[in-house]
Amino acid sequence: MKRLKNSVKLERKSISRSVSYSFATPADKNQIRRLLSGCGLPTLYIHRHLKFFIVAKAAEKIVGVIGLEAYGREGLLRSLCVDRAYRGRGVAKMLNARMMAYAHMQGIDRLYMFTFNAEEFASKLGFHKIGKNRIPKSIRSTWQFQRLKFCPVVCLSKKMNI
Repeated sequence: MKRLKNSVKLERKSISRSVSYSFATPADKNQIRRLLSGCGLPTLYIHRHLKFFIVAKAAEKIVGVIGLEAYGREGLLRSLCVDRAYRGRGVAKMLNARMMAYAHMQGIDRLYMFTFNAEEFASKLGFHKIGKNRIPKSIRSTWQFQRLKFCPVVCLSKKMNI
């Protein structure tokens, strides 16, 4: 039993070490769309913000993604998704950490995100639930908010440490 546990730990370490992180390129677009679709997330308009997406790759396969839409000093975090085979291995946390550093470099003061089922995970990343009425105009004007404003979506916010 102990050997099995150690084997699983080694396997997880080797998987997490074999993942590399980079900004998305146009060549990544189709893989990103497939991953997002597989996770039940929207793929609309990713081409407009693709240069603000970070991907996690294992070899040439995209196994995780996160995106940012910047609106002045406010940002909308979107499309945080990890392939099921890579969940629980720190990929989402690493994607988030890299995106937080990038958002900080861009001078973003506050991030927002919407979710149906990831509120607990988002709270671990420092996001706090807020009412839809507290979403600023810049974020309310996004297609995501317009599409979700009448849905039971959870709105979250995070003040950046600048």
